Amino acid sequence: MTRQRETTRQSETRSATPDTPVVCTVEDGDGPDQLLEWADLQARAIEVVAVDSGARMTLPASMFGQVQDLMKREASCCAFLNFHLAVQDEKMTFEVTAPNPDGLPVISALAGIPLQ
Repeated sequence: MTRQRETTRQSETRSATPDTPVVCTVEDGDGPDQLLEWADLQARAIEVVAVDSGARMTLPASMFGQVQDLMKREASCCAFLNFHLAVQDEKMTFEVTAPNPDGLPVISALAGIPLQ
């Protein structure tokens, strides 16, 4: 018998459109800390790959709360980005996309991979 995978937790923000300006409104004191959190995600990622209009990180499912918190803070200051977070079994995927191609350099820096 084949065991069927089930998504146990999901979270997303998808309000950005191609017309959303690429502007970050993070508070001055919060920016460096959030960048350190992204560097931690890069270091702990099982895999980071380019996807259509962005990047997908595969991380341990145990990081769901930490990543969801970061995602919510990023969504509040970077309205030009869309986020999707899903857990299956012991792994979690965290996808960051930008409908406006001008947002790709930001995603590249956050995910730590080159994007075109």
